[in-house]
Amino acid sequence: MRFNEKELSVIALQPCALEGKLSFKTQHLEKHQEDTPKDRYFRLVGNCLFYFRCAASGIEKVPLGAIFLEHCEALQYTDNTFPFSFLLKFKLDRDKQYIFGCSSIQSVDKWVKTINSAGYDQLRNRYDFLKGHMESKTGVRPKLGLISETNNQESSESFTKYVNLIDL
Repeated sequence: MRFNEKELSVIALQPCALEGKLSFKTQHLEKHQEDTPKDRYFRLVGNCLFYFRCAASGIEKVPLGAIFLEHCEALQYTDNTFPFSFLLKFKLDRDKQYIFGCSSIQSVDKWVKTINSAGYDQLRNRYDFLKGHMESKTGVRPKLGLISETNNQESSESFTKYVNLIDL
């Protein structure tokens, strides 16, 4: 996949769900090979985990790269290199895994929870749950897709209030 570096840089600097300095390494299962650990600054924006080089003056404005969190799962992991770590593995590319080192077990829990809720699969499951919940409460099957701009403002506001009231 090809992306425009400028556009990715703009997205990477938008408000994020979670950010912080982590150590990480790539593990290739088929080759029985691990990369050397690197310290990077990570920002989770939507379903993209951007990483930046750590500099003495702070983080750089241009990310070194991005990990797209589609069809992946984050799990707590025990690793000899990092005392507190989690593993990011992909369902479609079982050969490649990322191991991340954190400063505490609370940090590991926060990253795992946030990454697992950021993927499209999780958002789709939540959407289906909310749609089914609305149907069971109202008896009417909700229309698919977004509320169109042609609907009046009042129905849009009531829908938004209803969705905000549902506590998962």
